Amino acid sequence: MTNIRYEKGRGLEYRIQVKLRAQDLFTVRSAGSHGVADIVAITPANKWPPVDIKFISCKTPEYISPNERLRLLTTAQKYGATPYLTVKETGKWVLKVLE
Repeated sequence: MTNIRYEKGRGLEYRIQVKLRAQDLFTVRSAGSHGVADIVAITPANKWPPVDIKFISCKTPEYISPNERLRLLTTAQKYGATPYLTVKETGKWVLKVLE
């Protein structure tokens, strides 16, 4: 039997990846939630802003524990990335900068 929460989270990660790839971003998914970010996305060098790195945490429901938040923020800062959390607004999943 498959874990429903895992399937929902994985489905969200795939949907976010499709959206980012449609914007010509290179994406890598960290399967199994074993990394700091679920998705890492990088803009091409010829786009603006040049080489923008996004660390994205996909959560269903939209909750990130204080420990996960701190890890994402500090790791993103260390590597010059912008940390994001997926948030559902008016029925659509969007990326919100994590502060």
